[in-house]
Amino acid sequence: MCYTLPRMIWLIALSCAADPDTMHLRLDPDGASTPTGRLVGWNLGRGSLYALPDDPLHPAWRTEARTRALAEMGALSGPGDARPILRFSGLQIDGVMGADGYHWETWAAPDRAPDPSDNLSAAQLMALMAEADAEPRITVNFGSGTAAEAADYVVHLTGTDPSDPRVAARQAWGAAAPLEVSTFEVGNEVYGWWNTGNSASGDFSYANPAAANGGDPAWHGRPASDPGDFAARALAYVEAVAAVHPDARLRLPLSQADFAGWGDTATALDALAPALAHPAVDAVVVHHYQIDDALALGVEDRDAPALVMAGTALFAPRYAALRDALDALPEPPGVAVTEYGVAGFFSRGQFDLGDTAAVGLGCADLMIAYAQWGIEEALLHMALAPDDVDAGEVLLEAWYPPHKVVDGQLVEMPSFTVTRLFADHLLARTLPVEALDVPEAEGEGYTYPLLHAAGFTDGAGAATLVVLHRGLDAPATLALALPRGWAVDGAVLWAPSDWDAPENPPIQDLDWRAARWGAELTLPPHSVAALSLVSR
Repeated sequence: MCYTLPRMIWLIALSCAADPDTMHLRLDPDGASTPTGRLVGWNLGRGSLYALPDDPLHPAWRTEARTRALAEMGALSGPGDARPILRFSGLQIDGVMGADGYHWETWAAPDRAPDPSDNLSAAQLMALMAEADAEPRITVNFGSGTAAEAADYVVHLTGTDPSDPRVAARQAWGAAAPLEVSTFEVGNEVYGWWNTGNSASGDFSYANPAAANGGDPAWHGRPASDPGDFAARALAYVEAVAAVHPDARLRLPLSQADFAGWGDTATALDALAPALAHPAVDAVVVHHYQIDDALALGVEDRDAPALVMAGTALFAPRYAALRDALDALPEPPGVAVTEYGVAGFFSRGQFDLGDTAAVGLGCADLMIAYAQWGIEEALLHMALAPDDVDAGEVLLEAWYPPHKVVDGQLVEMPSFTVTRLFADHLLARTLPVEALDVPEAEGEGYTYPLLHAAGFTDGAGAATLVVLHRGLDAPATLALALPRGWAVDGAVLWAPSDWDAPENPPIQDLDWRAARWGAELTLPPHSVAALSLVSR
């Protein structure tokens, strides 16, 4: 291997200065970089209910805890002070196990009788988005809806003509201004057997001629279990939405992170190619639930610390293969992870760490990986239910809400605290981090380095580094090598005393020791650190 002179000098200095047990990372803020994706965002799951001030139907949905939680979410930002992203989707949109999905007209009339099963109206959703200062993402109902209904929904949300009954229905709630949304997702997990549209036998499946609402006659007998039929119908959705919203960008579901949607990635992309070729389609969608998807790949221990805080090592080759396959297309789409979490729906009642610090450590592992992999957008699955987290409702698991009310006080959960730490250190471009002398450990079918890190730069004299220490038992001495002219300017730490305890410590300052080659610091076991760097 041939080294340049500056790199040789750095290697010699570091080898002379460091203890043999020290782990070494090298970051070059002046080196090659790539744009940082939108990595601060949330997927609004079922159980997330909110109301306008003086709401005519559900004033109880507007609580002080939910209002404060939204304000705290809105205070987070991405690179360049980008607003957080908030997606309204999930199983509630498309329908699950044959059940009906979301139909905007059902919730549009403010004078209807309230019902305990009610979902958010567009105006209530818009209030939620506004108070979280969020950039919206909307998923249209594929499983039990139609392309025409999707286009009507887009007009309902974004139209400006008060003489249009679809617009008037929104304005009747007091939402005069349109929702500023341009990104739409065509269905939710439609490749999965659990999705209503995946089968032609569900009571509300569009492909069922005997569906309670008549289904979608043009597509009877052609469920989304066939990727070719999905792609053809998805293209009709894309064209219908683009016709009423010329600036719309649309995304197509691809798979869970096991990449077994419609059999395998190659089969799925081949079938989706005609729809992906439409100029309005800009990304494929992956949903990543670390534990659930690892179980689908044959991993057995869902509570193993390696899986929780290092499981991305199992998925990294699969994401790389997806990117290679997409890059082979004439107009490569991006990759949007519009739902992610440490555990998901299929872990209900089985994941024993849902209220522990492990969830924060797992979120750090995922966010660092998404930065490394060049993911265009990543949204943490959540439930806006801080005052109802223990209600036991399906899809309202203990690890979903980013806040919880404890003794009458709104408190952050580990997922939110770690997201905030990450958000505070995101910059416009992502830098590779070089690891030397970082030991590896064994997971179930994969190996992983004990340090997992991502670097960022603004290209104008500032850089950051976020590091997850995956070791459980001993602290790690970290030697960070930097080019001449760069220095550490500050560091913070999130360090639970026990990785698997119900604990969420505050973010605190972290000491470091300057060295001629960079800096040295000590990371407690199972901790997340973030360093700020400056060019002098």
